[in-house]
Amino acid sequence: MSVRSRRPGECPARFAEGRGGPTARSPIDRDEDPEAGLRQSRGADSGESVPYVTADCAVLRADHADSSSIQPTSNFLLTLGSARSICDICESICAICGFRDFAVALDPEVAPLLPSSERCYHCVMSSRGGILVVVASLCAAGLAQPADPWFITSPVTVSTPMEVGDVIVASGGSLVVTGVPEPGFRVTGNLVAGGSGQIRLQGSVIRFMSRYHGQYALIAAENSSITVAGCDYRVPGAVQHGLVAIGQGVVSVRDTDFDAVQLVAAKTATLRAARLTGNFEVIIQDEAHVDLRDIPRTGGQGALWVWPEFPSGSVATYTPPLPGYIERWSFPPAGSTGIEQTCALKRCQVLLWPMLARPGCDLTLLDIPSENWVVVGFRVPSSQTIKGLQNGMSVEDEELSLTDRRVRLVRATIDTFNIYTQKKARVTVRDSTIGELLAMDQSTVLLRDVLVDGSGGYFGALDRSTIDAEDSTFTCDVQASGNATMSLHRSNLLPYPQDPTGAYTRYGAFDSARLLLDTSPVSTTAALGGRGLIAACWIAKPPKEPPAAGTVLTLRGTAVQYSLDSTVVPGLWRLEAMPVTGGPRTALGQGNGNIQNGALGTWTDADPASDYQLRTILIDALGRTLTGRLTIPRAEPLTMPSPSTVAHR
Repeated sequence: MSVRSRRPGECPARFAEGRGGPTARSPIDRDEDPEAGLRQSRGADSGESVPYVTADCAVLRADHADSSSIQPTSNFLLTLGSARSICDICESICAICGFRDFAVALDPEVAPLLPSSERCYHCVMSSRGGILVVVASLCAAGLAQPADPWFITSPVTVSTPMEVGDVIVASGGSLVVTGVPEPGFRVTGNLVAGGSGQIRLQGSVIRFMSRYHGQYALIAAENSSITVAGCDYRVPGAVQHGLVAIGQGVVSVRDTDFDAVQLVAAKTATLRAARLTGNFEVIIQDEAHVDLRDIPRTGGQGALWVWPEFPSGSVATYTPPLPGYIERWSFPPAGSTGIEQTCALKRCQVLLWPMLARPGCDLTLLDIPSENWVVVGFRVPSSQTIKGLQNGMSVEDEELSLTDRRVRLVRATIDTFNIYTQKKARVTVRDSTIGELLAMDQSTVLLRDVLVDGSGGYFGALDRSTIDAEDSTFTCDVQASGNATMSLHRSNLLPYPQDPTGAYTRYGAFDSARLLLDTSPVSTTAALGGRGLIAACWIAKPPKEPPAAGTVLTLRGTAVQYSLDSTVVPGLWRLEAMPVTGGPRTALGQGNGNIQNGALGTWTDADPASDYQLRTILIDALGRTLTGRLTIPRAEPLTMPSPSTVAHR
C-alpha cells in the first residue's frame, strides 16, 4: 500500500470553488486586534462573547460569531431534525427505518405511541393513519421566529416577501410561492410537505436562514410533492442544507440558481433535477430514484457528485468513471445484485465519485486510477475498532480491515474515507487519517491519534452522541449539535487548507450540545447557538512529577465556560488529583465562574510511587460536567551505579 498526498488546493467532497473559503454571497468582515488576534464576524451581538484559544493556549474573548458563514459539508446522512433542541417527549429514533425524525401527533391517540414504539413520523403514520408532522426547534439561536409552526390544510398563495418559521403543509393543503422579489420568502425553520400536501416555489427569491450545518431543510414526506422552478434559492454562507424527498415523496427542481446544497432521496422517494446552476451533493438512500440532467445548465456554473449506496446483502464490482463532463451514467453498476435504488445522469459535470458501503455489503472497487477522485463512506451501527485507514491510499489488491462488511480494493486509489457512527455503537478509531467523522444517535466514539483532514466534510457530534478524542488533529469545521458532547484532549483544531487564517473554519456548539477543549489549542473561529456550551481548560506548566512529602505546588491555569444562554452559565469548576490506578481523590481547588491564567489550586504530599491524573471538572449551571485530564507520571527512582561500573581513577 502507498499513500499519496491530496492534490494541491483540492479537498475531496467539498464544493468545486474551493472548500473552506468565502463565498461571493456571504463575505465575512474580519476585524482583527493585532495584540489579541480576535476574530469578529458579521451579525455579532455586541454583548455576547465566545472563547478563542490561541496556539499557545491563551484564552481570548471574541465577539459572538454568527455561524451562518460555516462552509458546506459532505455529510450525506439524512438528519432531519437531529440538529435541534426539542422536547424529549417528541423525540423519536425510529427502530423501523433508522431515521431520527422529531414527530408530533395532531391525533392525541397517536402521540403516546412515539416514545414507546420508537417510530418516526412516517412509520407511525403508515401504521396508524394519524396525522404526524416533522417539527423543528422553535428557539433557533439569535433568530426570531413564530412561536408555533404554520400548519396549512387548504390552498395558500404567497406573492409578496414574508418571513416564516416552520411550515407544514398537510393533506388537503398547498403552498404556492410565486413571483416573490427581494428580500424574498425567508424561512427560519423547516418547510415540510406531508401526507398528500403540495409545495410549489416558482419565480421567487427563496432564502433559508440556516445558521449551521443541517439546521433546516425543504422536505417532501409521505405522498407529498414539492416543485422548485425558476427560483433564486439561497442559504446563508452555503451552510449544509438539503432538499429532501422521503417516504413516497417527490421533489422536482428545475431552472433554479443555487450556491451549494444537498439533493436527498430516501426510502422509495423520487427526486428529479434539471438545468440548475450551483454545486450539488446528491444523496441516494434505500430504494429511492434520482434523475439528473443538464447540471449545470451553463458551462462553468457548478458541478455535482452522487452518493449511491451499497446496502446490506449487495454484491457489486464498481469502477466509477473519471470526473468531468459525463454524457451518460447510471447506477447500480452492471452485474451487481441486491441494489434497488437507481440513479440516471445525463449531460452533467461531475466533480468526484463518493459512495456509501453499508454493513453486510460485498464491494470490490476495481481499477480506480490516481487521476480519479473517490470517497468511500462507512455507516457504523455496531461496536468495533477501526484502525489504519489512510486517505490517499493506493493498493494493488487489499481488503480493508472492517469486521462487518467486505470492501476489497483492486488496483485502486481512494482519496478519502468517511465514518458515520450510529445507534448505540461504541467505536474506536486509531492511527488513521480520514476525511469526515460524524457521531449520531447515541453512539460513542473514541479517537486516538487520528487526523480528520476535512477532505470529506467536517468533524461533528449530533443527537445524543459522545466523542472523546486524544492526541488528534482536526483541519476542518468542528461542530457539536443536538444534545451531543464532544471532548477534545491534547488535540489541535486547525483551518481547512484553503483558509490559512482560520476566519471561515468554525468550531462551535449549538442547541444543547457541549464542546470541551482540554489542552487543545485552536486556530479557527468560535461559534455558539441556542444553549450550546464551549468550555476550555488546561494547566499551565504542569509539574513533571507529583510533589513529594513536604513539597507544595501551586497549579495555575484556565477553566472557562461560555454560552449565549444565561441558564447555562456561569458555572463552577474544581481541580482534583487521583492515582491513575485508583484511590481517593484529593481536592486541590475550586471556584465559581471562569478563571483565566490564575491559581487553580495547591498540591502537596502525593504518593511518590503512583502516577496521578489531574482532573479539571467544569460544571455548568444546569449541573452537567465536562472533565479535562492530565497524567503526571511518578518520579523515576534514583539508581546508584554498581561498583563494577565505576571507573577507577
